[in-house]
Amino acid sequence: MTDFHSHILPGIDDGAQDEKMSTRMLIMSSRQGVDKIFATPHLYPESDSITAFLQSRSDAYRRLDAHIRSIKNVNPDITFPEIIPGCELYYFSHMGQSESLKHLCLGDTPLLLIEMPMEKWSDAELDDIEDIGKNSHLIPVIAHLDRYMRVMGDFELYKRVIGRKLLVQVNASFFTAPECKDVYPKLIENDLIHFIGSDCHNDTNRIPNMKDAFDALQHDGFSDFIEFYSKRCSSIFDTQHS
Repeated sequence: MTDFHSHILPGIDDGAQDEKMSTRMLIMSSRQGVDKIFATPHLYPESDSITAFLQSRSDAYRRLDAHIRSIKNVNPDITFPEIIPGCELYYFSHMGQSESLKHLCLGDTPLLLIEMPMEKWSDAELDDIEDIGKNSHLIPVIAHLDRYMRVMGDFELYKRVIGRKLLVQVNASFFTAPECKDVYPKLIENDLIHFIGSDCHNDTNRIPNMKDAFDALQHDGFSDFIEFYSKRCSSIFDTQHS
């Protein structure tokens, strides 16, 4: 099981506060069956430079890695998911023309996780994101599409991305929210659930919850989707390491 969206790195954004919280979150993820987790801290290009972000991310990863090693020295039987660096990049105007985005992808993949504004999206913004694929040969992924639908009260929002060369990530909570029970099957039908992430921020109220999503899918009769999704994830890593 791969978690494609998390704020697991310590002290870099509004996610894990320190290494102790990060490791608690990682252990929670591991116990749910997660073996790979993308660390995707926020990046707001209008206020943060990419260079400074990459340095901060590297520093946070080193601190966390050292803390994990110290834990495993005492308790070698504790398992942790593999942490893969990434980014949740906030949309900025003309990002489709930027030449710096390749440093912000999810690990060694061409996937670029993009956070949209919490307001109605214009066609020009969506065109701009599509241009990333055309100009940078990267694959833009809209982060937590379900969150926008719920917060903006627009459960037809997914139709805005149908037919576009964009991929979609949804949060695990999408599959357990009562108001979404009739919505997520439509996204599956339109092949618009490409990646699932916990979007975990802490170990209290925004916790790792990937298992909840797969349990709900299994319960609702979507075992075929689970198998298809697992193969899709495997193919990404097969390509990444080939």
